[in-house]
Amino acid sequence: MEIFRKPCITLSSPANTNGRRKQFAKVFSALPDDRKEVRKNMKQKYESRKQLISAGIWSLAVLAVVAVGMMTFFSAASRSAKGDAAEDGGQTTLAAESGTASTEADEEAGWFTPHNPIDTEIVTDETVMDSEDVLASPETDAAMAEADPGEAQAAASYPTADSFTCVMPVNGTVTKEFTDDVAVYSLTMNDYRVHSGIDIYAPVGTNVSACAAGTVERVWEDPFWGNCIEINHGGGITSTYCNLSPDFPRGMEAGATVLAGEVIGGVGESMIIEMADTDHLHFMLTVDGVNVDPLDYMTNYSGQTDTVYEN
Repeated sequence: MEIFRKPCITLSSPANTNGRRKQFAKVFSALPDDRKEVRKNMKQKYESRKQLISAGIWSLAVLAVVAVGMMTFFSAASRSAKGDAAEDGGQTTLAAESGTASTEADEEAGWFTPHNPIDTEIVTDETVMDSEDVLASPETDAAMAEADPGEAQAAASYPTADSFTCVMPVNGTVTKEFTDDVAVYSLTMNDYRVHSGIDIYAPVGTNVSACAAGTVERVWEDPFWGNCIEINHGGGITSTYCNLSPDFPRGMEAGATVLAGEVIGGVGESMIIEMADTDHLHFMLTVDGVNVDPLDYMTNYSGQTDTVYEN
């Protein structure tokens, strides 16, 4: 019994109990300090995360602003580039048109071979004989007289190059004369070029008549010379009427026969390369494909001119 009682006394002795209490008190007294440290560490981690999140948000905001600025800049640069390209394209187009017109000016010495990409010529009768062949055959003249006296009259009036005469195709004043050896200033094209015809002032809508009897070779719309009619008078002589209105008399088409003074159209404003000039008819005359001064062949020309050559 003594053996077992002593340990029990030892375990339950006041000294041991106090020691344990001190040990427990020491442990428990240390707990608040640990909690403070834990709280401090947690607060530091929270502040660190908060700073990281704030820095991330600010970084994203800065990136967004930079991205918007770059998009605005590139968009403005793109619009500016497109505008410059369009302007350069327009200048290139104008330069090309001016160059084409200038090329035609070089052709004006032998002149009229106008561009004709838009041919409004109604069906040409391929069976119509050349006027010179008609003159060469008396039998043909008789046949034409029986078929149509008007056509026979027109055919009989075909002249030779030496005897050809004509009348003014429109009543008006000559505002620009013929010149094939001296280049004159063109107000519309802003350059110097020969003028292989004459300009006769007349208001838009004024009737234009055939200068002499002949056969209509073609009726077309030229991109530079506007609405045009070309008449073959025989003997290698042709007359060309430019800057006409788009409204032609009925039946005015290739192959039609016209008499001197017969109305073939009206003065228009379709001639792009002379748009800066006053309303007028641009009239040309060629002999064997060479441009000549129409005034040398006109019988009713009074000599009244109002030509101004800018230089």
